[in-house]
Parts: sequence; C-alpha cells; structure tokens
Amino acid sequence: MSTIIRRIGQVRLLAYGLVLILVIHLALVAMPSKTITIAAGPESGTYYQNAVAYRKVLEQRGYRVQVVPEKYTETIAGMVNDPKSGIDVGFVAQELRIDRLRNIVSLGDIELEPVFLFARRSLSAQKKIGSFSDLKGLRVVLPPERSVTSQAVSQIFKLCNVSRDNTVIEYRELDDAIRQLEAGKADAGIFMLGADNKLVAGLAKNPELKLIEVGQIDALVKNIPFLQHAVLPAGIYDRERNIPPADVQLLAARVSIIVKKSLPPATVYAVMEAMSEVHRAGNYVSQPREFPSYLGTELPLHPLAPEFYRVGTPWIFNNLPPALANIVDSYLMPMLALWLLVGLRRSVSDVDGFRHFLQMALSLLMLKWLQRRARLGQPFAARETWMLARIERWIARHDKSEAVRQALAELQAGIRRQPG
Repeated sequence: MSTIIRRIGQVRLLAYGLVLILVIHLALVAMPSKTITIAAGPESGTYYQNAVAYRKVLEQRGYRVQVVPEKYTETIAGMVNDPKSGIDVGFVAQELRIDRLRNIVSLGDIELEPVFLFARRSLSAQKKIGSFSDLKGLRVVLPPERSVTSQAVSQIFKLCNVSRDNTVIEYRELDDAIRQLEAGKADAGIFMLGADNKLVAGLAKNPELKLIEVGQIDALVKNIPFLQHAVLPAGIYDRERNIPPADVQLLAARVSIIVKKSLPPATVYAVMEAMSEVHRAGNYVSQPREFPSYLGTELPLHPLAPEFYRVGTPWIFNNLPPALANIVDSYLMPMLALWLLVGLRRSVSDVDGFRHFLQMALSLLMLKWLQRRARLGQPFAARETWMLARIERWIARHDKSEAVRQALAELQAGIRRQPG
C-alpha cells in the first residue's frame, strides 16, 4: 500500500512539474521583447528626429530602443515587412504595393511633410520659376534616388514633362545635396522634410535662396493620391524679418507609422502612446491634436488602433509592466474561466441550477473574449479551438439561452470573415 501511495505521490509531483513547465513556457511566449528597433531616415532628416523623440518616450516605459538610420527611405517598408530584418517600426510617406507587404500594418498618420522647392535668387533675373515645369534646363539636386523625396518628385516630374533629357538632375545624400545648393553648385533643390526641420529653416533663412510656391497644386494632388495641399504660414521661420513673406501653398505627403503585424499588443500600445505624445501639439503645417490620426491612412490599419484613438490604452497595458500586461491579456481570461469551471464541478456539482447559471455566464464571458480575438484578426490556436468546442458541446446539450446562442453565432460569423 505504501508503495502505491508513494507512486501516486510521484505521479502527482510529475504532473505538477509538467504544469509548471507549461505555465512558464506560455508566460515566456507571451512576454514581449524589451527591445524595439525603428528604421528611420538619415540623421538630419525628420524621420530620424521623430524616432529619437519616440525613443525618449519608450525608454521611460522600460523599453530599449534602437534607431537605425537609412538613407534609402523608400526601402523602410520592405525592411519592416521582412520577418528576418529585426526592424519593428518604420516610417512611410509614399504609395505602397500593399499586395507585396503582407506583414505590416499602420498605426496611423503622424504629420504632413511638405515638398519644398528652393531656388537661387539670382535665377529670378533670368527665369521666373512658378511651377515644376519651369525647372526644365536647370541643374536640380535631390536626395538619393531611392529616397521617398525622389520617388515623389519623379512622379511630379513625369506629369510636368521634366526629365534627364531636358534637365540636369543630381541625386546626393541629404546633407550633401543641401551643401551643393547653398554653395551655388545647383540652381534648385527639392526636399521633403517636416516643416519644422532645422535644415528647412536654414534654407528658408538663407538670403541666397528663395522658397518657391509652385502652381497647379490641386491638379498634381488629383494625379498623385498620397500627396495633398498644405499651407506654410507667413513669418513662421522668422517673425521679425517675416520669413516667408506670405503664406506658401505647398504639396505635402502624409507620413504614417508602420509596424510588424506580429508586434505584441503591449509594444503596439507603447508605440502609439509615443506617437500621441510627440505629435499631438502639431507643427508648422498642422493644428494641435490633428495628428496622430488613423482616418486618412490608406494602409491596412492595426486592429488595436481605432480603439486606442477612441478611448486610449486599456487599463492593463496602462498600469502593468509590458511583460505582465501581455501575459494577462493572453492567458488570464481563459485560465480564470477554466479554474472556475473545474472548481464548480468539484464543489457545487449537486446544485444543478446554480451550476447551470454559472456555466452559462462563463460561456458568455469566454465567447466575448474569443469574439475580441476574432475582431483583432488574431488566429485561433489549439487552446482557443478547444475552448470553443467545449462551449459548443455544452450549449448543444444543456443550454437554451438565446444570449449564449447569439454570442456563439456572432463569433462563428466573425471567424468566417477572417482572411484565409
């Protein structure tokens, strides 16, 4: 008998050990990485400056943040999309082939980046520049050919019949392009940067250069969907000298933040909080609280973004450490329900009415939790599939509640609507 009791004890100990290992494994799987890697543009550009501002906010929330400068800003979307790149977050302001970027989603737009055209004042005596078409025959300097600026300008030039056949177009790294323009080695330069970027302010205040207001803005916007109309206020760079001397009508692109779809919810909320803190004050061409915004983005939106913009960060992510918040979000509800069901079966199995009521309530609770996962586009793992099967069997055998049956029907409809 003592041998049997000892064997039973050993089996129990083994079972408890396996359960403990499973719990630890599930906790480790749910824990988000403490490191966030952001792909930004060149260090003097607006993307990089925004990324540094995000880093400050995120580090206050316990994250380690790496900012990776990338001179070819057109490639950032592909870097975030690549599962092996190690890049979690990036900036985009160009038209994207969404069908080729299935691993990214947008967290919303953060600002407008105008397309600034600066020309040397000495040109005004020789040639009036009032549109992009007037750049024909001149020497024009641009950032790298694979930059967002140059990709946008190439579409503008195509519409305005400006090409290397009729114009000298040079592509240089951002700082070098600006030096070329300031040194008089180029007639004009085009840069897409934040209106409050110090490089733009320096060019605007340079007495040898003139910020050009180009015509045909509305016509260009009609043909290039990711661009829109923006207004730079008079005197914004120097009120005493009134620079610029009048409001300037500009083309501008909406800048969006993209992340990997696989980014844990705690990290997603932290990035959106950083976006809100950095951009809610507005800038030279946007109003306070105009950004961040998800209403204008044409990219697939992260399922958590609309809820965040409506009501903010959920309590558990706002008050718990990121790792604990992710574990609670992933496992607390099903573990609580399972614990209650097991406890009820042992302690109140003789009280059929009370047990039925609690089983119905727990089924509703679990169905609502599963509905939320379905709405967020989160695929069901074996755990969720098992829970759903148990609820379906219980409803089929015992429950006549219309509320539970309706919740189950809504969940099944949501699962059918999921892609794949």
